[in-house]
Amino acid sequence: MFKILLMTCVAALALPAFGAPAEAPSPSLAVLPFDNVSGAGDAPAAIAGLVTAAIAAHGWQVAGGDLHPLLERERVRYLDGVDDAVRTRIIDQTGASGIVTGAVYTWSAGKNPVVAVSARLVRADGSLGWADVAALAADDTERLFGFGRRETPDALAARVIAELMRDFPPPGREAPPPHHKSFFGGSLFGSGAQSFRAPELDLRTPHLVCVLPFANESKSPQAARVFAEVLAIRLAAAEGFEVVEPAHLRAAALKAHVASFRGIGTEDLARLAASVGTSLFLRGTIYTYDDVTGRGIDTPAISVEMSLVDAQTGRVLWAAQHERKGSDYTGLLLLGALSNAVTLADHTATEMIEAQGAGAPRAAQAFTAAREARKRNPAEKRAERRDARKSEEKP
Repeated sequence: MFKILLMTCVAALALPAFGAPAEAPSPSLAVLPFDNVSGAGDAPAAIAGLVTAAIAAHGWQVAGGDLHPLLERERVRYLDGVDDAVRTRIIDQTGASGIVTGAVYTWSAGKNPVVAVSARLVRADGSLGWADVAALAADDTERLFGFGRRETPDALAARVIAELMRDFPPPGREAPPPHHKSFFGGSLFGSGAQSFRAPELDLRTPHLVCVLPFANESKSPQAARVFAEVLAIRLAAAEGFEVVEPAHLRAAALKAHVASFRGIGTEDLARLAASVGTSLFLRGTIYTYDDVTGRGIDTPAISVEMSLVDAQTGRVLWAAQHERKGSDYTGLLLLGALSNAVTLADHTATEMIEAQGAGAPRAAQAFTAAREARKRNPAEKRAERRDARKSEEKP
């Protein structure tokens, strides 16, 4: 009798270990190969490995399997995002809850290495779950007496990805909105963005906006893409705006038979509006994009203008222009200067968005004057912009 009772107790104690159901595996994410804007051949693999490790550290499983055959079969040319059909096939093949895409903007060695990366999480239903951008130069990592400095892009990349993925959402949680990172909270020198917003652009309800590829008059081939993508990330986090996915824009352009976005006309915008689901298009021009990587430039610089047009009415609802240098952010003890063009693009885009509440007519006049100045000879451009700023600052 005692022996039977003892065996019963042992079986009861063993039941939780052998009879309890196993814990359900964590939800998973599929990580696509990162797009490579930097030109450094080994950069995407290094960044994808760090991002994958960070995703796992936030409680996700990373979907296994090689996605390259599927991407090749679907003829996916752009890795910053995929259309609905391809996303559905990836989800079906991997069982993932979403996909992570991204781009390596900068991966430069030399005296002051720079690494800049963006990434996005798109849920299985196509909604944006998280997006952010991060960039650092080796000088940014140097502590007192030169300690802690990351001397190579590989060493610097670990810091960049830690910053990029800091607010990545764990399973079942919403991500906080992307935030603007600034040493002192803003520029201490130079004027703010010049901006005009029409009264009918009421931001109390979200407006779906399509960010078109920017025109590029700078000397940097990647300038327009980097700035437009950073702007889209910050615009999606701003109150009153939602942003069309880039893959959705490309699919809509094919459907509307829009062959090129360069110099796109009113009729093409109207057809594109019907396909993309909104009549609001944001477009602009990059005039200056000076980076510190490999060109003997001491401080980054950006000048840009943009306008939001309603294709149904032809009206400009929001117009803004801005120019910044990394040295504009120098503060106490000569600290705070921005070290690279991607970080400067992030600050510049954010300041333009924050300034869109200014509806003063003089802002629109200054914007128009500066735009016309750029059409004349280069010797007049800077003087015209300076006069426009002075006009805007007068009471």
